[in-house]
Amino acid sequence: MADWEELIGLSVLLRQQLGSLDPELSPFRIPGEGATEEQLRAAESRIDAPLDPMYRDFARYANGWPYFFTYAHLLGAEQFGQGELWQKGNELLWLYYSEGPPRGAFPSLAELTIIGVGAEVTDLFVIWRTGPVFDGGHQVSWLAGEEVDRYANFRTFLLSVNQYLQSDIKKFSA
Repeated sequence: MADWEELIGLSVLLRQQLGSLDPELSPFRIPGEGATEEQLRAAESRIDAPLDPMYRDFARYANGWPYFFTYAHLLGAEQFGQGELWQKGNELLWLYYSEGPPRGAFPSLAELTIIGVGAEVTDLFVIWRTGPVFDGGHQVSWLAGEEVDRYANFRTFLLSVNQYLQSDIKKFSA
């Protein structure tokens, strides 16, 4: 579906470089070993919904990723539907919807799957279960009190995160 090995490899190298420049802000962590089909089915059972096909494919190569984006953690199959990060993600999502539906074209709360949660910050990454499909995946939204950005699919999201990492490396190297 996508060139996950290449994208993940680049992401690991960028994180390693950034982690050496600023270990406090960007602790270097590698992703978890790819999820098994059994783990993915268990995750889908716990959330009572299928995972986005593109994210599901990615998870076969990288099953969760601590400190994926600054202090935000990408969820692994075992974290869907349970645990502290899932609970915090749901709390942040409820806060986002607490004053009514978000402005603009945005799905209902039940049509989102949390994929990344900021442990020490309010960043939240969600995949839409509905709406347009681009190259085999649904849209991804980055939320932090409001929608910060929207990506065509998970692959586009990962490419954007890699661009953020490259930008941070340039800033810290200057």
